[in-house]
Amino acid sequence: MIRTFETRIAAVDDRHADILGKIAEKMCVAERKIHAFLASGKEWKADEYRHIYTELGLSSVMFRSAKDSLDGRLRSISELAKVQAADLKLRVDQKKKQIEDKEDNLAKARVSLARHQVKFDDLSGRISELQEKIEAASKPSVKAKAVAKLKLLLDKRAIVVQKLKGLANDVDQMPFNLHQHRRKLSSLKCQLRRAEERTEKPRICFGAKNLFRQQFDLEANGFKSHAEWKETWRKARTSSFAFVGVANMAGGNEVARLKLRKDGLFNLELRLPPGIRTSSQSYITFRKISFNQGHDKIIAALARQQPLTVRFVRDEISWKIHVTIDQPTTPGKFDDSRGCLGIDLNADSVALTLVDRFGNPIRSWTIPMVTHGLSSDQALDLTRKVAKQIIDLAREYDVTIAAEDLDFATKKAQLTSDSSPRYARMLSSFGYSSFQRALASACARNAVYPRQVNPAFTSLIGRTKFARRYGLSVHTAAALSIARRAMGFSERMPKPIEGKIILPLDNGDHVTLPRPARIAGRHVWSQWRTLNVRYKAALAAHRRTRRKSRSSGMASGGPNPEELPLRRTNGPSPAGFVRDVPR
Repeated sequence: MIRTFETRIAAVDDRHADILGKIAEKMCVAERKIHAFLASGKEWKADEYRHIYTELGLSSVMFRSAKDSLDGRLRSISELAKVQAADLKLRVDQKKKQIEDKEDNLAKARVSLARHQVKFDDLSGRISELQEKIEAASKPSVKAKAVAKLKLLLDKRAIVVQKLKGLANDVDQMPFNLHQHRRKLSSLKCQLRRAEERTEKPRICFGAKNLFRQQFDLEANGFKSHAEWKETWRKARTSSFAFVGVANMAGGNEVARLKLRKDGLFNLELRLPPGIRTSSQSYITFRKISFNQGHDKIIAALARQQPLTVRFVRDEISWKIHVTIDQPTTPGKFDDSRGCLGIDLNADSVALTLVDRFGNPIRSWTIPMVTHGLSSDQALDLTRKVAKQIIDLAREYDVTIAAEDLDFATKKAQLTSDSSPRYARMLSSFGYSSFQRALASACARNAVYPRQVNPAFTSLIGRTKFARRYGLSVHTAAALSIARRAMGFSERMPKPIEGKIILPLDNGDHVTLPRPARIAGRHVWSQWRTLNVRYKAALAAHRRTRRKSRSSGMASGGPNPEELPLRRTNGPSPAGFVRDVPR
């Protein structure tokens, strides 16, 4: 596992800062020249590129480090382009499907419009005949029957007129909507083509593309002149440089060597390039360097003579040092002999349930994790802190962890303008992949061995079998079913009460459903699938009933449920409260 540890150089005098700036400029110029050299199609041979680092005043070792640093950046761009291309392919397929559906809807609307127009003409003809019959009728009884029939026909025609207006509006608007969708499809295809090109030939802008574009609108970006922007651009292009580590060498690096002091701190000895080196000075030394995190890991890496890649980064304050090592991880296996910690990730929280080796719940927790409204860095920081809390609990109780193997990339790519805003907002802020990476990284660092399980029906199983039985919320009950699935316990249906199964709802209510019949030779999930369909249907009916009762209660002057007092309950309500609604 690759890990990077960071520290800031405590005191950098002007002379050392000037030397670091000169090295950074030479190394960054070397990267750009290497990029141009390779882009021109030349073969990477020492005889071909020796003149480049000789003119720059760099050693061959430093020049190779510049190439390794460039290769890493290009690989990163290529891998990111692959992820973007995969996402764009999903979006292109989804957009094609939307266009096909809208074309079908337009064709159906035109057919329906023609059919209703025929119906309108037929009703209008019959109405005209009746009106003439009424005018010509001499008997009151005949006239009265004709008038009654005329009223019915007029009502029918009014309904048809309303439908005609709606269909005519749809037929007028749909071609424009289709045009916009086709334009979006063309844009997505263009983005996909560019992403695929970046995968094969990654493009890079030294100094950041956003900063490069700021020169075209200086005032809006806070620059007084183009010279001021150019100075900022130059600093951005020369803000970092790195030297790749080498194994079985003192300090783990040929150019930047870390040496352990007697007081437990480090000295960093940096060799100077030939273009800067003098007869009296061939290197500079930074003394008493300490790392807030990973100090002992670096000491262990030095003892094992591992390669240490050292990167110097300049920010607004001073220079920082990043040391990257390959930390070995101990191979292990999922061991549930002491129990398991089940994890159920939700849009605003993480539910945890500790299970003993017999599959019985011991304790449960709910850790808030609301990422909606946060920046990407804030959301990532929150995710990592939650992952650390989970690992601390796993180490405290000496158990392994189990989580669902979920992937929301496809669902996010399939979001459309017709999707529910609440659903789209939930998916967009639901950073499961970042949480999964943070949890995997924390597990690797702390020798905790996780297991990912199939997420099928875990929430339904927890809701049905464990929520009422153990007094758990539906989310902690889902975490319990995840842990039990990882441990290989049975997932059979619970015994029914008078042939019925009780499923608690999130608001403290419940629905009662018949137990699905067990079909011989079928997997037990077939029963849960049948129950899930019935549960969703019952839940939809339950919501409609509550909506109607609420509207009728308001209309009749009944009490407002939102204004009723709260009382504590022992049921599975996640909030722990329900409202005292009069029966």
